[in-house]
Amino acid sequence: MKNANNDELFNNKYRIETARSQKIDYDSGEFFITFCTQYRKNYLGIIENNIMFKSCTGTFIEHQIINIKNKYPYINIINYVIMPNHVHILLTIDGKYRRHNIDRTIENKSYQEISLCKSNLSIAIGRIKEQTTKFAKRHDITFAWQTRFYEKKIFDNNLHCVVNNYITNNVINWKEDRFHPDNDNIDHM
Repeated sequence: MKNANNDELFNNKYRIETARSQKIDYDSGEFFITFCTQYRKNYLGIIENNIMFKSCTGTFIEHQIINIKNKYPYINIINYVIMPNHVHILLTIDGKYRRHNIDRTIENKSYQEISLCKSNLSIAIGRIKEQTTKFAKRHDITFAWQTRFYEKKIFDNNLHCVVNNYITNNVINWKEDRFHPDNDNIDHM
């Protein structure tokens, strides 16, 4: 539905169009994912002496990442790191589990209609973020995610190695990381 200004509406509310490229297949391949806490607050833990000490929220996220294959068998986690205010994941998506091959039982018809437009990647990352938010609310923990997430499709082995190394060394390079609270202008990777 559109309003008088021709803006997309859903349930009479503005709907933000996807930031995902229409040219990339998000249901198959290897991806580098980053998602941040709201305002890049250090909700997920602290780094001291090059060691990440996760908060209970950070520990919960780690559990979600480790166990994602139980819910989404098409996801394979290659590497990940939980930082004080963001998460990096390097993962693959098995293309044989295309959206039309997956049985989805969703009670809320409106949500079902919207979810049909989402890729396997968006659904899996959305689940991690959603479950973490629910965990924080259940335990009365101040927490929020930044909306959306960053993704980069990995097309070659060289980029795979660069990203994997970046994730592996992210904790020891925290002070130079672009997501460090003191480093707003440093380029990503």
